[in-house]
Amino acid sequence: MKKATMYIVFGAAALIGLVVLAGISRFNPTDGGNDIPSANASDVMNMPFTVGGETFVLKDGKAEKEYAPGSASKNTLFIFGEPVYGDLDEDGDMDAAVMLANDPGGSGTFFYAVLAMNGENGYRATNAMLLGDRIAPQTVEIQDGRAVYNYAERRADEPMSTRPSMGRSTWIAYNKNTNEIGEWVKDFEGETDTVLSEAQARVIAERLCIKGGEALEPGTHNANTRTWWFDANLNTTRPGCDPACVVSEDKGTAEINWRCTGAIGPNDSGVRGKVLLGPTCPVMRVPPDPQCADKPYETMVAVIVVGSPSGAPYAVVKSGADGTYSIALPPGTYALQPRGRQPFPMCGTKDVTVTAGNVLEANLSCDTGIR
Repeated sequence: MKKATMYIVFGAAALIGLVVLAGISRFNPTDGGNDIPSANASDVMNMPFTVGGETFVLKDGKAEKEYAPGSASKNTLFIFGEPVYGDLDEDGDMDAAVMLANDPGGSGTFFYAVLAMNGENGYRATNAMLLGDRIAPQTVEIQDGRAVYNYAERRADEPMSTRPSMGRSTWIAYNKNTNEIGEWVKDFEGETDTVLSEAQARVIAERLCIKGGEALEPGTHNANTRTWWFDANLNTTRPGCDPACVVSEDKGTAEINWRCTGAIGPNDSGVRGKVLLGPTCPVMRVPPDPQCADKPYETMVAVIVVGSPSGAPYAVVKSGADGTYSIALPPGTYALQPRGRQPFPMCGTKDVTVTAGNVLEANLSCDTGIR
């Protein structure tokens, strides 16, 4: 009888232990598995970022955490817009400048600057630097090897209910030794005052960007890029886009910036195709062996405007598991650069010319090094 009782006690203890372990596994704070995620990743859209002392593991650019099991309130972190790629530490690799948005479930939405630095083992995130609460993001750029975050914010004496109207550009300084970022104060000595007033810029915007029934919001000035930004309510829309009419002070011109990248619409111009990896066999076969055909390659493709003074990508698009990619682009000449690895695969660059209303087919090749 005692032996049976002992079996029952040990069995109950084991069952309780399994329940406890299952609970720990279910509510693991890493939000994505039982193991703490590696600090390194091969894809910027699917990697860990730490904000406010809490680590989020992004999947397709987004992560959510429940405050309590079954709670409707969630802490959400996502990449705002698209990562911008360029060499930020002078090592020849393509690093990424990312703008993160954190919605903790309250009234605020907090925006952060963070870099994803490309090393031997993949991408590694720096610390996240707060840009502000409920700011109005414009663009992320790479200039002279530094990331620049352009956005509009409120004056210090304005309430949060006031629409952000004061343009600001935050330049990022990166410390290789600590893998940390901070604000770099650019010397604007000799910079001239604003050339155009908001009223003058609006006249240009209404003449060049707006048609019947369309409207512009109040303007925001960016002293760094010397542009006026007017959020535009257009008759024509594109899914996932937030258009603005951008007026250049230096040129006196204006154009629509759709502030989006993605799928090609029925009336859009752009480019699409496949990224292929080959050769896959060491010897050429005659007749060709289907098993040795080039394979699809899933990677990031940088789209660079040919002749761009900075060489920074205009946009970045990801090819799928089947190697296919597509992106809507305005007419122009672009260099398409798939991202390879060191030493292989090595990917070639292809120049393409996009014309109005046409979608160009362009397959891209990456060399495996197999001979």
